[in-house]
Amino acid sequence: MTLAHPSPSPAVSADAAQPSPRLLLVEDNPADFRLIELHLREHPSTHAAELLVVRSLAAAQRVLASPESAVDLVLLDLSLPDSEGLETLEAIRAAGPRVPVVVLSGRADEGLALEAVRRGAQDYLVKGHVGADSLARAIRYAIERNRIEVELAAQRKTVEHMSRLSALGEMAATFAHELNQPLSAILLSAEEARSLVDRFCGMEAAKLREPLAVVSTQARRAAEIIRRIRGFAARSQSGPTLIDVGQLIQDSCGLMQPELAHRRVRLAVDAPVGLASVQGDPLQLRQVLVNLLMNALEAMERTPAAQREVAVSAKAMPTGVEVAVRDHGHGVTPENLAGMMEPFFTTKREGLGLGLSISRSIIESHSGRLSAEANSDGVGMTFRFVLPRTRRGAL
Repeated sequence: MTLAHPSPSPAVSADAAQPSPRLLLVEDNPADFRLIELHLREHPSTHAAELLVVRSLAAAQRVLASPESAVDLVLLDLSLPDSEGLETLEAIRAAGPRVPVVVLSGRADEGLALEAVRRGAQDYLVKGHVGADSLARAIRYAIERNRIEVELAAQRKTVEHMSRLSALGEMAATFAHELNQPLSAILLSAEEARSLVDRFCGMEAAKLREPLAVVSTQARRAAEIIRRIRGFAARSQSGPTLIDVGQLIQDSCGLMQPELAHRRVRLAVDAPVGLASVQGDPLQLRQVLVNLLMNALEAMERTPAAQREVAVSAKAMPTGVEVAVRDHGHGVTPENLAGMMEPFFTTKREGLGLGLSISRSIIESHSGRLSAEANSDGVGMTFRFVLPRTRRGAL
């Protein structure tokens, strides 16, 4: 492996203000290496790039596996002494899954280029048709696209994590509520049995006092555990804060951008920052919005792409703030509309039936209300929740 330090060029553009990339060139042909190096020196955005050069797949894998040799992008020839074709690309992607790859090939094969992109390459350049401008542009675009993909993946992971936490919290609250009743009955029955033993039974029967006392003690202990679970599920550790509703909606919609793009859904937002503020738990209210948005996306799976749109709006009222999420999905029947917010009610094949129940519980814990209605044009649904607002300018 050699390390090249290209000499600086006197021409400086706006791109030169960006950090110089660290590039790994995997190329076994000295003439092609010299040409690539020359193109990099010629362009203002890459003239100061640090270039690591290796001549085999094995050497490239060692570089990508070394924390000290972190690179921003791989320029990859598919034909190497120890590897050939798209298997080379797959091996590089496996060695550095977070590093963008631009393929440099001697073959002007459109089918090969498309397959390379499908397997993870950011771009496919034909060596005989590469110039300084096209190479620099490919490098900049590949690094930027990769950065955006990493950010979107992180946002999607955040949304999924929030959904799981929300579902677990609602399940805990539901189970706690259901278990509390039989435990109360056990405790009352044990106390009554102890009282009857003391009043009416002889010495032999008095032996029941100790096991009955154990039953009573353990029932109280279980009830206390359940009380704590319900308290944990009902509120976060941070406590209520003042929340700008417009900003809350903007943040929630931002988290959903990966899903919106993946499902090809347009988003229309009418919720200006500074419209009104409410007091509450921002994480829980964000969970409500994310859940309503996800429901809207899932409701439009069979909607033609041209009609897939979700509209989110906020409206200030004298005593509250109304937030609405409108979709163009398949809607629900009047029978399902009546019970759709009950725990474990679902029309989805793999749904748990907890999302809307979670959302309603959160909104009601904030002294608000959540409702759903069919759209007046007969297409899709609108979910609304109203929260009591704080006085203007409190934020």
